[in-house]
Amino acid sequence: PCLILQQGIYKPGLLASALSLRTAYHSPYNDNIDEQGRVVYDYRDNGIDSSDNRAMRMAKEAKLPVLYFFGTQSQPDVRYIHCWVHIVEDYKHLQRVVLEAIRNVGENNALYHMLKEAAPAVPNELSGERGYSLRTQLQRMHQTRFRRQVMVAYRHQCTVCRLKKTKLLDAAHILPDQHERGQPVIQNGLLLCKIHHAAYDANILGIDPECTIHIDEQTLLEHDGPMLLHGLQAMHGETIILPNQADKKPDPERLAERFEEFLGRGSV
Repeated sequence: PCLILQQGIYKPGLLASALSLRTAYHSPYNDNIDEQGRVVYDYRDNGIDSSDNRAMRMAKEAKLPVLYFFGTQSQPDVRYIHCWVHIVEDYKHLQRVVLEAIRNVGENNALYHMLKEAAPAVPNELSGERGYSLRTQLQRMHQTRFRRQVMVAYRHQCTVCRLKKTKLLDAAHILPDQHERGQPVIQNGLLLCKIHHAAYDANILGIDPECTIHIDEQTLLEHDGPMLLHGLQAMHGETIILPNQADKKPDPERLAERFEEFLGRGSV
């Protein structure tokens, strides 16, 4: 879905300044709009000189654009409208900054109207009416290189089922991108078809440090069509296809850590 950030001020580890700011629909802060249609945005209440408040001030000092997200009443946890803003004022004594839109989204291209009108209500399910919401996501710039390297290492086939349909293959992380050891390196990668990638992420499928495939107990007991039978249940106890070169094989320590998560959410 759209980008949903748990914290109001978001700064990736590689950046010195804030990348995005967010106001939740039911916000505990006093974010509002001033007479000029600019957003007055409160500091986070964890100290004036906390790392995220410093990151916000640094964005102002460097004159860097920041993404601004605003929750709407129709879907407060999902639907967001957004625009690029500059932080134009910093009132440190009041613990708030002022945001001015660089590129607005709205009927009159004005931030004020954008925030007031927000997104349309969800259409009636029986009406046949179409409904749309504006969504955005962060592109992992390293993912293309990572995918190419993993594809070559695993000889363009799913490590679980040997599917060789390139458009249906994903370079999956063993430890996720946000993990401290989730680097985009071949040893943290598996080439999985989309079904097995989704099953791996959902802890329906696990891979232990010896590269043995496990399917969670509940799924093993279910009765369904051929995809469940042959695509998942039949994989239980099999060994994954490994790269030919030893230095490109999955890291056993990463597999072990990830497998512990699988064991914690399912049983084998």
